[in-house]
Amino acid sequence: MKILILNGSPRPNGQTAKMCHEFKDAAEAKGHEVDMINVTKKNIRGCLACEYCHGKGNGNCVQKDDIFDFRLTDEEMEQINNINRNKRYENW
Repeated sequence: MKILILNGSPRPNGQTAKMCHEFKDAAEAKGHEVDMINVTKKNIRGCLACEYCHGKGNGNCVQKDDIFDFRLTDEEMEQINNINRNKRYENW
């Protein structure tokens, strides 16, 4: 399984970072592929609601920031959709 850890703590050696590293190490020991990104080091802007992505942008944002570092492939999105679809029916 591919796992993405998004660390939002500004403290690189703080408790949140330690927890993220512990989780990463444990998941990798179980054979999972793990990526960890410190989002506080990224240039990510909020949505402008300009609708560019829905028009001539063809799904791409007018802002050129680091959010594209997180972009998933179509296959990865389909895997997430399948997981969510299956989880929905487990609770009925």
